[in-house]
Amino acid sequence: MSVSPLLDLRHIEKSFRVRGKQLFAVRDVSLSIRKGESLGLVGESGSGKSTVGRCAIGLTAPDSGSVRLFGEELVGRSRRELRQMWQHMQMVFQDAGAALHPRMTVGRNVIDPLVARRLVDGREGREIARQLLEQVGLNPDQAEAYPFELSGGQQQRVMIARALAVEPQLLICDEPVSALDVSVQAQMMELFVKLKQKRNLSYLFISHNLPSVGQIADHIAVMYLGEIVEVGSAHQMFRAPYHPYSQALFASVLPIPANVDARRELRALPGEIPSPFDLPSGCPFHTRCPVAVGRCRDVRPPLRPVGDGHQVACHLA
Repeated sequence: MSVSPLLDLRHIEKSFRVRGKQLFAVRDVSLSIRKGESLGLVGESGSGKSTVGRCAIGLTAPDSGSVRLFGEELVGRSRRELRQMWQHMQMVFQDAGAALHPRMTVGRNVIDPLVARRLVDGREGREIARQLLEQVGLNPDQAEAYPFELSGGQQQRVMIARALAVEPQLLICDEPVSALDVSVQAQMMELFVKLKQKRNLSYLFISHNLPSVGQIADHIAVMYLGEIVEVGSAHQMFRAPYHPYSQALFASVLPIPANVDARRELRALPGEIPSPFDLPSGCPFHTRCPVAVGRCRDVRPPLRPVGDGHQVACHLA
């Protein structure tokens, strides 16, 4: 018996008017996440990943398509109605320093979602803040500090604590570790994995950092120029992706060689990414694809199943 998705996106489209021109950010994107699952959303900068995340949580309204949480439609709801749904899903942003209120203590930042809903009083809120800070690896006494007194990694932990305050079932993480030092990134990824196991959290984990995604994701979706070009299990995607773009993307993750002879050459994709203002016909990747044929230039390939839970948008796969 199949399990209904916790979050289900269907045929999401989103474009923006920029300097009088139409920018096509997301085109016909469909994704689903089940309870306790983590989906990694990867691709180059500008591929539309963050826009998908913002559409999923309701911060950006899609031009068309459906977003369902627990089977309930979110598209078209008022901001007030969306706030009621946000107790089930929260977002962790890339720039924690900008997302935290600089004039609030760390503790008040953490419990602000609860205070806004009038769910706690002052004394109870302070105790909850201390507990949440401890859960994300901070000293509970740091509840009395201000955000500017913390490091970047500590600020990101505060953001996670705040997201957890309403006990959500889903976290949408938009490049949550990209602004941190490599050593701090590793600590943060360990925290995300720990929280997933302890709280049975689901994640939509948006990143261009493939090793980080590999630590947390059960499945991975690859975006290129606003479209999903491949979706599959994390194991399959790292081992043998089907789409030529996915192959190039995952080949860019170079292992540490055992010796000089074992070193691999990093091969860059030829050509430039087409402009989202002037999308190519057919497959969006055909202008850079080393195996493209005439059909690729003329016919846009649908996302189709090629194996157990695996889908790819490629005529040749």
